[in-house]
Amino acid sequence: MNPYVENIIMGVKSEILLFRMKEDTDAQIIDGLQRITALIDFINGKIKAFGFSYNELKESLSKVDSYNMKVRIYTFKTWEDVGKFYIDMNENITHSKADIKKAKDWFLSEKNIKL
Repeated sequence: MNPYVENIIMGVKSEILLFRMKEDTDAQIIDGLQRITALIDFINGKIKAFGFSYNELKESLSKVDSYNMKVRIYTFKTWEDVGKFYIDMNENITHSKADIKKAKDWFLSEKNIKL
C-alpha cells in the first residue's frame, strides 16, 4: 500500500467507512482497513513512501501528521443489509471479481447470508 501513503503525502483525500448494527454502540470497519493499516505501518517504519521512512521524512510531513481522514458511519438493522451495502458499493467499481467473491463467501460462511 505504498502508493496509498504516497498519495496521502501528496494531498489526496481519503475516507474510511464504518458500520454498526442498530442496537450496537461499537462500529466496525466495512471499507478502509488496508488504508488505515498502510498509514500505521508507514508511521511505525514498516513500509516506506518514495523510498523513505516516516522518520526520515518527519520534518517535512506535516500533511501526514495533521491529516484529516473522513470517516462515515452507517447504521444497519441486519447483517444482510451490511452485505448488500458493501457489495453494491464495490461490485464492478473498485473491487475485483475475486474480492467480491471473497466477501460473498465470508457472508455465507460466517453469517449464513447468500448475497
